[in-house]
Amino acid sequence: MKKFFVLSLLFIFIVCFFHSSVAQNSRAGQRTAAQGDEAELREIVHLPPAERIEKLKAFIASHPRSSSSSIAAELIVSAHAELGAERLQAGDSNAAIEQFRIAITESPASMSDQLFNAVISQIPSNLFVAGEHGAAFDITKLIEQRVSDNPKRLLVLAGFYLNTEQADDATRVAELAVKLAPEMAAAHQALGAARHISLRLDDAASEYARAAELDPQSVRARMSLADLRRAQGKAEEALNIYRALLASDASNKQARTGLVLALFDLNKREEAEREMQAALSDEPRNFALLAGAAYWYVAHGLDARALELAQAAVQVEPRYTWAQIALARALIADQRPMEAERVLNFARQYGRFPTLDYELANALAATGLYNEAEDVLARNFKITDGQIGTLLAGRVEARGADFIELLAPERRASIFQPVAAETEANARTLKALLALHQAINPAGANATVNEAYVISAAQDFTAGNDVMRVFRQLYAANLLAKNRVALQC
Repeated sequence: MKKFFVLSLLFIFIVCFFHSSVAQNSRAGQRTAAQGDEAELREIVHLPPAERIEKLKAFIASHPRSSSSSIAAELIVSAHAELGAERLQAGDSNAAIEQFRIAITESPASMSDQLFNAVISQIPSNLFVAGEHGAAFDITKLIEQRVSDNPKRLLVLAGFYLNTEQADDATRVAELAVKLAPEMAAAHQALGAARHISLRLDDAASEYARAAELDPQSVRARMSLADLRRAQGKAEEALNIYRALLASDASNKQARTGLVLALFDLNKREEAEREMQAALSDEPRNFALLAGAAYWYVAHGLDARALELAQAAVQVEPRYTWAQIALARALIADQRPMEAERVLNFARQYGRFPTLDYELANALAATGLYNEAEDVLARNFKITDGQIGTLLAGRVEARGADFIELLAPERRASIFQPVAAETEANARTLKALLALHQAINPAGANATVNEAYVISAAQDFTAGNDVMRVFRQLYAANLLAKNRVALQC
């Protein structure tokens, strides 16, 4: 269906571009000569793309001074793109990619916005949807070379990189657009979005603020800024922006959600509840609001309300991983860790990022399944010199002294919550479990077990006076005995 749409779009472009260009030429006063050229082009544009290309090339060769030659040149580009779409639909990726490359390299340096927007800029997305990811990114860089001095067109490419979560490329292209047009609000908005998915949240907020300053009417810039201000713990500032947005448009669902959650962050719980009930009365399926409020409640130890809201959120949208995380936390608080484990394993069908694995390990540990918990932690995390390392969002290298600090950017970037639904004591226990795993299983072919490190990790893991301590002690003792390590302890 998508590929059929592409072919239809190209045909529409050909017809519309041809007729609009013809109208411009006629108004230019070259009516007599132009009418003959236009009639000839009108016959050509309805030919199959391969034949059309040859006829258009012959037209240009035989009409070197015609005002319609520039139209013919762009129609050649669109014909190559259409031929590429046909090859892609037929499953011949190599031939498709070659035609797309020709379309780009033969596009005029001064191509029209119509050609760029309707044809050239669509090529990367269509390749990506067809599964040709590498070719899509290569083609995009080829397009970059053709439009490197045009900030508006660079922003279109930045949008493709953002949609495909290519943070580095999105940043590079957006930075170039800002350099070319420092007063363009859209360029700062795109750079803010690139910083956002790179989890550089303070830098992202600065770019959103600049975009809002340059274009005070930009709802997108102001909304993005408000969300990140809330993530930064600046709830009062965020609340003021949300209120201003709602004053302009009372139907702004995202601003209404943000307002409620900012009220919670300011500990104005009664007002937040009133606003939330009014919002849910108008839009009962607002799962982002339900999940955000559920996470806030569980992060503040109000577990019964958290459970109620989280269950409502996942009923509306079970694929929303942060709703499932909030539900799992509430279930663990309700002494139902096995249900929490099932919830998180279900959520992993729709998302794979370190926070989700950490939450799964937490549920397993709450059940007493420490061996399984340490296996989950070891998949994504490693302790080096006392610091835990991972790839946040699967691509951003990060290190932190504990799990709360390490994982905070994922939470703040996704649901804009400044406070984690985790305790320092539990985070220390899970770090110690990971340290114990690494101590018993040292990396490297010639690595040996450091008994002092093992003993220290075991002591950290079994510290505390909670109800699970005895289970941790039994697990640590069995683990050391099984591996014949530190038997004198």
